[in-house]
Amino acid sequence: MKLLTSQKDKLYGIIEEIGLSPSQFEFKDNQSYKSAGQRATGIYFKNSDFYFLFETGPNTIDTHYARFSPGEDSFVREEYPGSWDLQLNYFRKWISSLSKEINTPDKWSRLEKEMKNLDIKYELDSDKFTFSEYQDLSKRIRILQERIAEVGLSEEQVGIINKKLDFLLEKATDLSRFDWKSLFIGTILSIAIQLEVSEDNVKTLWSLIKEIFNQYLLN
Repeated sequence: MKLLTSQKDKLYGIIEEIGLSPSQFEFKDNQSYKSAGQRATGIYFKNSDFYFLFETGPNTIDTHYARFSPGEDSFVREEYPGSWDLQLNYFRKWISSLSKEINTPDKWSRLEKEMKNLDIKYELDSDKFTFSEYQDLSKRIRILQERIAEVGLSEEQVGIINKKLDFLLEKATDLSRFDWKSLFIGTILSIAIQLEVSEDNVKTLWSLIKEIFNQYLLN
């Protein structure tokens, strides 16, 4: 279906209501997915795969049909609202889902990026820590806990990291050196991402870790 100017103005208002800018969107004329020979108006969120198609149902040109991405619980969703007013309800839901998706941190991308930024290297070592190594490791864990405030984290973030460091120290009695190092790095990365630690603070944290745990993580 081809939208009227008054209908487009309705969409303009809904976009602003959710806190997005209409300038982030653009209209495109498309061939209908459902009705041969009919046209569909699509509104697209720029530089993304997200869109909302105002379609006409296959049985009559008066039946409103919607195809959009993202849906509330799926990447693409199709609905048959039947009327313009109900079509607007689905558009509102789409805008809400869109706002949620574009404002949700991509933790997987952040993890991949952080992994690439690390230059920590270590070889496969299936032996466990000796008693003296464990004592030394314990000492270094305590030093890190004492100096973690240097990173510029909140009190809550520091508390969570310190608890995880206690857990890592406990695991050092059971795991091989290789497995413990892998767990250590993975735990710190997960904490940084889960707590949404800034990239600058993460760099400071890794610098501190490399300084304290040099022979454990750099070989």
